[in-house]
Amino acid sequence: MLQLRYYRPRRDLAPFLGAYYICDSSDSDMQPIAAEMANVRFMLRGEMETIWGANDTAPFCGVQLVGPTMRAYAMRSRGATRMFGAGVKPRGWAAMLLCDADGLVDRMEDLRLIASQIARRALDRMQNAESDREIVDAADDLFGAMID
Repeated sequence: MLQLRYYRPRRDLAPFLGAYYICDSSDSDMQPIAAEMANVRFMLRGEMETIWGANDTAPFCGVQLVGPTMRAYAMRSRGATRMFGAGVKPRGWAAMLLCDADGLVDRMEDLRLIASQIARRALDRMQNAESDREIVDAADDLFGAMID
């Protein structure tokens, strides 16, 4: 069973970010996903893989910057999982100096390679959080630091 909960980023971050979401899955599952804007995803518990096509899969772990997608794809979980995500608006992409968005179309990159220390701290805080509020606060702190 899949549960999805949405949250708003801190008010000063709203021009840069779309909704936050926390996704819990109680068992192995395949979720088709339509093309979407860029986002950052944190794997908080369990294992997942992204399936871009028949021979194009990638493990999903840690903190992934997911570029804008131009085609549908799927995510497959193995057992119980928890993931946090944040939509990144074009203004946010530019403000955070992530990388060239065109180079990340239909691809993922480990955010720890781009923003290593603060991304690692945020992931650790989220994985050890005792509530959704603590997860959202860690995300607000991460994105606030990246935009500053």
